[in-house]
Amino acid sequence: MGYLLVTYDRTTEAIEAATLLEEAGLAEAVLVPRPRTLTAGCGVALRIPWTAATRAVGILLRGARLGSTYVGEPRKGWKPVPLHDLAVESGT
Repeated sequence: MGYLLVTYDRTTEAIEAATLLEEAGLAEAVLVPRPRTLTAGCGVALRIPWTAATRAVGILLRGARLGSTYVGEPRKGWKPVPLHDLAVESGT
């Protein structure tokens, strides 16, 4: 099983996104150091288990807190994933 990784331009955006998901009851999402192989404005990323990715993306979109999205695993690398490839749940 893989993960969805979301990077942000500012650390505050990553923290706000994590808070939004926590308030929605999605405790599986955690802040992690941004992998060095990915470029972003800050050194923090949000890692979400793939099984919770569609729900998380829906919540982040509604809260205007979705950054750049990648799919993969920490030791295997990350690939960009376009938003249209992520099935988004309409409810929380």
